[in-house]
Amino acid sequence: MQNTVALVGFDDLTLADVLVPGVTVVTQDVTRLGQLATDLLFARLDGDDSPARTHVLATGLVIRGCGELRPVPASAVS
Repeated sequence: MQNTVALVGFDDLTLADVLVPGVTVVTQDVTRLGQLATDLLFARLDGDDSPARTHVLATGLVIRGCGELRPVPASAVS
C-alpha cells in the first residue's frame, strides 16, 4: 500500500502547483502585511503610545489537491 500524506501549507510555495498532487496552501498578502507593520513601527517611533490592538488581514485558500486527500482508516494500515 502506498502512503500518501495530505498536506496544507501556509504561504504559497514556488513549486506548490508542480508537485503531484499539488500542495494546497493558505495565502496571505505579504505586501499589505509589511506595509501595516511598517506603518505601525513608524507610528510608535513618532510617539504613538496607544494600547496594543489586533489587526486582521484577509487570507485565501488555493486548493491544489493535496489537502483534500481522505484519511486512511486505521484498520487499513498494516
